[in-house]
Amino acid sequence: ITDGSGLNQKWKQYLDEIAVYLQDLKNNGVEVLFRPFHEMNQGVFWWGGRPGVSGTRRLYQISHDYLTNIKRLDNLIWVWNIQDFGSLSNDAQSYNPGSNYFEVASLDVYEGFQTWKYDVMRNVAGGKPIAIGECDVLPDASRLVIEPLWTFAMSWSELTFQYNTGDKIRSVYNQAITRDEMGAWQSSVINPPTPPIPPPAP
Repeated sequence: ITDGSGLNQKWKQYLDEIAVYLQDLKNNGVEVLFRPFHEMNQGVFWWGGRPGVSGTRRLYQISHDYLTNIKRLDNLIWVWNIQDFGSLSNDAQSYNPGSNYFEVASLDVYEGFQTWKYDVMRNVAGGKPIAIGECDVLPDASRLVIEPLWTFAMSWSELTFQYNTGDKIRSVYNQAITRDEMGAWQSSVINPPTPPIPPPAP
């Protein structure tokens, strides 16, 4: 995280590499839900488990500023993400990069749905969307009634079928708005009205 250091420059080279593909998406009008350093309060990952101003959140901020200000990638929807450990209330502060650094606050739910976790995320989001970044067990209808602000949920690959019955999966997606129901997410250019043609000069 020391600007100009060897590791710092190497990290920015990595960002340069992915920026090529993110730029290609931008050129084609694609918005990206971008969730780097996921589960940053999870110590199993090389980037995670480092709380405080000089920890993982600083690396997130550096990467955000580089891709946003230097690479001018304005098609990224920044999704900040932590996991639902018992320390969540503290982690939501210790790993929070600041509201200027995310559009969505997301929680990975692997320790079970509990309303206090929802309340932590709702409070830390400050009115911005909240989401379930990953889960094994999908939230059921009764959960979504009492926690209606979850914007989206992504169950993790094979865990979807390992932890949820077919009926449960169908029930969840029957109450969700799926991509095919959202209509066209394309930017539309409204052409200004054509000015009237002036009459020919006499």
